[in-house]
Amino acid sequence: MDDNRSSSQAGALGPQRIPAAILLLWCTLFGLVSIAYGGALPYTDVFWWLSFFIQLALVILLFIGRKNVGILIPIALYSLLAVADLFADFSIGSLPYVAIWAVLCLIAMASVIPELGLGRPLLKGLAYLPAGLNLAMGVFASIAAVSEWFTPADILYDMNYVIWSLGLLFLAKALVETSPESDALPTQTGGSVYRTYSQPVPSQQPAPAPAVAVQRTAPGVLLVRFSIDRLNELSGPYGFQSGRLIGRAVPAALLEGMVISDGDTAATLAGHEYVCIVSIASSDSSVLKESIEPLILASGEIRACGAVPLTQLVSSTSEPLVMDGVVRNGAIEGSGGWCANGLTSAWKEAASQQKPAAAATDKRGVYLQKSVERLLTLYRQAPGGFLRDEAVDVRAIGMLLNEAGGMDLMRRAHGLFARQNPGMARNLESVWGGIGDWMG
Repeated sequence: MDDNRSSSQAGALGPQRIPAAILLLWCTLFGLVSIAYGGALPYTDVFWWLSFFIQLALVILLFIGRKNVGILIPIALYSLLAVADLFADFSIGSLPYVAIWAVLCLIAMASVIPELGLGRPLLKGLAYLPAGLNLAMGVFASIAAVSEWFTPADILYDMNYVIWSLGLLFLAKALVETSPESDALPTQTGGSVYRTYSQPVPSQQPAPAPAVAVQRTAPGVLLVRFSIDRLNELSGPYGFQSGRLIGRAVPAALLEGMVISDGDTAATLAGHEYVCIVSIASSDSSVLKESIEPLILASGEIRACGAVPLTQLVSSTSEPLVMDGVVRNGAIEGSGGWCANGLTSAWKEAASQQKPAAAATDKRGVYLQKSVERLLTLYRQAPGGFLRDEAVDVRAIGMLLNEAGGMDLMRRAHGLFARQNPGMARNLESVWGGIGDWMG
């Protein structure tokens, strides 16, 4: 039985392997051309060359298209290389790269080694994570530059982030899925490849009715239980505090269209406990399970005021609750109540806290632009880079950026610099080592 299950996982990679190979080949060659164009090819370290040849090996194996341990080897090597590079030259910006290749390595292992027991739905969900992380890194690196300056070269760098993300997505999907040819030719353990053919149906027998699509979604109710005694230790009515705590943990956008109800439990009304409940009803119970419940369980404030069991996911409830209304555009439409007021108050508070950051961002934008322009000028004068002890002006710019905006502003400056002079990005990272929290 185990041999048959293993063989069903073998065979060809999914049909996305060809676009994955083409896109990853483009990104690999793009990196080589970028460094050569910047004149930094002789200064690249061994980590970069190892990653270059590992990427080429992965591209070749994708074109071959076999799903076996061979396709796992370059992915595993790249994961180890990312970890080694992180320890050799630590930076916060390197952590997402480690996460990307760690997830790809997990997907590859689960795809070629079915004994790990990871289900296909989980792997299909994980397949989007590497591409999402890489795209988020690209957005983070370029969002500040959109309103500050723009050159034709920026199009290529921004496009390359998108191409990298698509390549990682197709790679993960090729690992998770199998080709139609592989599904049509199952392998029998110890025997040869065979096809199955259907027997002719006698004319007097009616054709079978088409299968009815399985309903994959079902309504559900998430119950969140609070200790009234603990809520009363907070200021205001306990119904208000129950809604406010949930509103602080769960954004309004995730609850859009869901029905909110609250009230004391039947056991509380009978004098057996002292607990109130907030009910969140959705037409899709999987959203409650996968998106809402984890946020509630992760909230320390809710756990501190919760009752056992803190959450319950049920198809329906007989608790004597009162419906507050439906979540629409960050508010509760309906009869309202203390719980609804608490939810709305928390969401308004969160929205108001996001506004002050905009003014500070505008003021630092001009300073950021001037700093990057000065760095580019200094590196044009020294195309081979700087030694740390000799880069007085470069370190001075880093110190001023750290004083003006800390690690965040330094990362933004480094990202903008790297887009226009990628060959010297690592040198700048090293020169800035020891400034504030920067680790070069």
